[in-house]
Amino acid sequence: MSSPEMLSAQQARRLALAGQGLLGPRPDGGPKGVLRRLRAVPGHVLLFSSGHFLRVFAARWLGLEPAGGRYFLLSTASLSALGYEHTLSQPVICLWDDTQHVDSRLPNSAHPHLATAGSG
Repeated sequence: MSSPEMLSAQQARRLALAGQGLLGPRPDGGPKGVLRRLRAVPGHVLLFSSGHFLRVFAARWLGLEPAGGRYFLLSTASLSALGYEHTLSQPVICLWDDTQHVDSRLPNSAHPHLATAGSG
C-alpha cells in the first residue's frame, strides 16, 4: 500500500468502508465498532475524524449500509450532530455539515459542493 499522503480519495473511501486503517485493520472495528462503543457511553460524546469515516459513520448511525455514506457530503471543518428522536432506537441527524463558524469572506467556504447557477 502507498503512504498515507499518496492515497487517493477512492482508496481512502474503500478503506473506510472495509473498516481498515491506513496501516492495516482498524483496532476499533471501523465505523461499526466505534458506533457500538459510542452507544454504550452514557451522556454526550465528541468525535473528530476524516470526512470519509464520518460519512460512513452517519450511514451506520441511521442503520444504512456503509455505502450509504456517499449521500452525505461534508465540508472541511464542518460540524455535525447525531442524536435520537425519542429513544435510543430512533437515531437521527440533528445537524449536518454546518460551516457557519468558517470565515464566510472566503470564496465557497460555506458550501464548496453546491453548484451555482447564473441567471439568464
